[in-house]
This record gives sequence, structure tokens and C-alpha cells, in this order.
Amino acid sequence: MTGTTLRAVLDLDGLALVGGASHASLDREVRYVQSTELVDPRVYLRAAELVCTVGAALVDTESCRRFVEAVVAAHGAAIAFGIGDVHDAVPEAVVDACANSGLPLLTVAQGVPFLTISEFVIERRLAAERRLGASVPDLQRVVSRERVGQLIQLVGDRLASPEALRVDLVASGLDLERLTVAAFPAGASATALGDLNGWLLGETPTTAYALGADSTHLVEVCEAERLVCGLLTDVPLHALTRAIRAVDEALVMAVRQRRVVAADEMITLAGLLDQVPRATLARFVDRLLRPLRSSDPEGVLLGTLKAFIEGNRSVERAARAEFVHVNTVRHRLARVREITGRDPFDLDDLTALRIAIWAGDVGRADQRR
Repeated sequence: MTGTTLRAVLDLDGLALVGGASHASLDREVRYVQSTELVDPRVYLRAAELVCTVGAALVDTESCRRFVEAVVAAHGAAIAFGIGDVHDAVPEAVVDACANSGLPLLTVAQGVPFLTISEFVIERRLAAERRLGASVPDLQRVVSRERVGQLIQLVGDRLASPEALRVDLVASGLDLERLTVAAFPAGASATALGDLNGWLLGETPTTAYALGADSTHLVEVCEAERLVCGLLTDVPLHALTRAIRAVDEALVMAVRQRRVVAADEMITLAGLLDQVPRATLARFVDRLLRPLRSSDPEGVLLGTLKAFIEGNRSVERAARAEFVHVNTVRHRLARVREITGRDPFDLDDLTALRIAIWAGDVGRADQRR
């Protein structure tokens, strides 16, 4: 065994067992601790993991049942339910589902941070690995990243204050008023980012985090190693919760587009549209642009429309870009209106056409990847 047991975890102040449990259940190994507020977190869980929650998403019998089923399916060690923040007591549906599935259920008293449980399990795991003769420096590095990753996740989920990271950030020599925050697919910090000096690295089952100062160097590493990430710079410590959420969202776009994505991009039109499901955008493109492409297979009308948009709705600029007379541009835009039912000279209609063009270009780029 390289972790600890549920019985040992229960010795922590503020934790209690709900209902009866067999000796075999109390002797279950606990190797990891994960906090989540998802109804079905199974894809993020590992075997022998103690799953902590305050039950923010557990609002009815069905959601409670699905949550317990997810933990059981992932071979979780137990559920630790924090009471007092969202629920004054563990929902009966959770209690019943755990009893029926044989999954141990613990309560965590209000005021007891999930981080306390995580640190206890990590310390026990480190001690067990030492006894087995594991490389202590390597093991400490891995365990440290897991601890920091758990802490970053808690801060991002608003279950811990950004101040909880102060000691680690100061120890790394970082400016607490100008942090760079980056999120990578899980595993990145253990490979290409492992040798970054002065960066605080954290690992969770799904995401690797890096907190540092020099974003330029980080981007260079990403380009050299072909890594993708969500990135935000100049973040003060007090804004870290919002920053972690922002880079998590940017990472979704980064994985899709296979590049580094600054979180600031998410507030652009393209950034907002990139969060719309591709199938929804495809239907929108089909409805607006398919008639235009069918009527104009050479793409002359679409090219003129793009020039009109890029020229900030100037007929004269579009004419120069297309090397045609201004009356030709007007005629072509009138044809666009006849075919699509959208008037390029109307701002709302032009916005719809612009979105359709952008989404169509992105869709073709996705197909090429």
C-alpha cells in the first residue's frame, strides 16, 4: 500500500463516518484526494480517490444518485461531504445511494478545509513511498505538484482563498501583483515544463498548471515543445480565482485550435463564438452561406462580401481590394441580399453574415487538422 487508509483519514478532526461500515471498507486505500462540484465527475477521478464535495450541484434525488454512481464507477475510496456551506446535512438521497452501493460516506465539518485532508493523504503517501525505497527527490517533486494542483483547483472552485497559495508563490520568488497563470493538458508539467526555473507547477488529473512571471519564455517553450495552453498575464494574487477559471476556459479553445490561447481572446467575438458548439455553428453557416455558394460557385460574391466587411463597410475600399468599380460592388452586394435575405448594409444582417463567414472558415480549418 502506497497511500493511507480510510480509517486513518477518519482520525482527522472534523471528519465523521455516516452510517455503519465494514472493517474492509474502513481499510480501503486512499491514495488521492479530489474536490469536485460536478454531478458526474467520473472522467476526472482515479481509483482509490477520496472525493470531496459540498454538494453544490446535488439538488435532487437524480443528481445525488448520479454522483454516487460516478464515484463507484471510478472505484473511488469514499465520499467526503462538506456540510454547512451549501447543505446543513448530507442529502438523504446521497446517504441512501452510498448505503445501497456500499460506498463509505464521511461528513466534513464546516470550517475544515478539504486541503487539510489532501495534505494528510499526501504526507502519508510520501512516507509510504520512502519506506518502499522510492527516489525521495523525484517523489517529493511529484507529490509537491499534486499538492499545488489540488490547491489551485480549490482556489479556482472558490473552495479556498488565493491566500492559500501565498507561501508557495513567495517561496518561488514570484511577484504577487504580476503573476502569469497558464493551464495545460494533464502531464505537461511533468515533461516539457519540468525544468522551468522559478515557476510553481501543479498537477490535477485533467490539467497541469504553471504560475510564474516570464510569459515570453513560457510561450517559447510551448512553441518549441508544441504545447498548447490557456494563458493570462499580470494577475494579482487577489484575482487568482477568476484567472484560474479564465485559463481553464482558454485551454478548451487552445486544445481545439492547437495553439497557445491568451484568456483575453475569449472576450473577442471570435473567442465568444468559439465557445458555441460546432454543430450549432455548422447549421447557422449552412442556412446563410449554402444558397450563396450554390448560386455563386466561383465565390465572387462571397469574396466581395468579405472585402466589404474587412474594409469596415466601405464600398470604395472593397472596390479597391477587388479591383472593380464601386457600382460593381454595390451590384454584387445587392445579389447577396437577394440570395441570402440578408442586407449587407444593415448592421444586424451584416453581423450575421460575418459570423457565418468566420464559422465557415473555422469549420474548414478544423477539417484540415
